[in-house]
Amino acid sequence: MGRLLLVLALSLAVAGCGGDGEDAGTSPSTTETVPTATEPEPTTAGPQLGAECTSEEGGYAVSYPEDWHEEGCTFFDAEPFEVPEGTEFFDVAVLVSREPVPLDVLAGDDRTREILDLEETQIAGRNAVRLEAETTGEGLLDRGVRFYLVGVEVDDDAVILSTYALGALDFEGNKEVVDRMAESLELTR
Repeated sequence: MGRLLLVLALSLAVAGCGGDGEDAGTSPSTTETVPTATEPEPTTAGPQLGAECTSEEGGYAVSYPEDWHEEGCTFFDAEPFEVPEGTEFFDVAVLVSREPVPLDVLAGDDRTREILDLEETQIAGRNAVRLEAETTGEGLLDRGVRFYLVGVEVDDDAVILSTYALGALDFEGNKEVVDRMAESLELTR
């Protein structure tokens, strides 16, 4: 798990350096964002959360669907799974981690992905982004893999909740779960 987090953090840090040389050292374009000033109102529609876990290392607590399986308050799925040691593991419905990546870098230009949708928002009283993108093939994943993430700013870090359109995973349904889990996020440090 530590290796996954390190690779994700390094990928995002490299992304902050500018990918193709264009706009290097500049802020992401404000034309890509749709700012909202308030937190979304919690709804009763969609996936119901009934279980909770806490990551002492990550400094967060999050709720997840009661009938789901979780490991380390990082990996979540409706089906039982086993995280292989020494590998990068994306084959679960939802991933949650705290990464040493500032929110502007997380939402900025990155040669490993093409941003399809980006929204600035507030979650747990903090700045946050919702981002949907497709991989370019220059990172860990093959070209064309869609993913969705919610990043919540915590000092110079971000708590990131994400899902990937891999294999038989229900990408659209899992996006809803990510949003609901993000609404439940509590920072513990």
